[in-house]
Amino acid sequence: MTISFPEDNVGYATGEEGTILTYKNIYANKPEIDEPTPIIFYPNPDSDHLTILLEEPFAKGLLSIFDIHGKALVSQNIDGSAIKVNIASFSRGVYFIRIVVNQEVIGAKFIKH
Repeated sequence: MTISFPEDNVGYATGEEGTILTYKNIYANKPEIDEPTPIIFYPNPDSDHLTILLEEPFAKGLLSIFDIHGKALVSQNIDGSAIKVNIASFSRGVYFIRIVVNQEVIGAKFIKH
């Protein structure tokens, strides 16, 4: 497993099978944008539950959480703007969140203690 960030706004997690996760920060090269990123999650680091807040309410979306090997641990349909996820069974480490809403992909990472 290799994790690299060749640019400030792009990162890749690659394994033996190729690229398994790509992260792109759409705000990194746009200093004129004063808006915060569209996702907030807390607490980070966390131990049992993770609360995810999206900037705007939405009708339907898909939440996925991946470990550093690209294995999907959570994949669930979501709606609204607040999501609470039970992560008590996760091992300690770094995880990646992917939310797909209205054909837009939002990504973040969090630490499980």
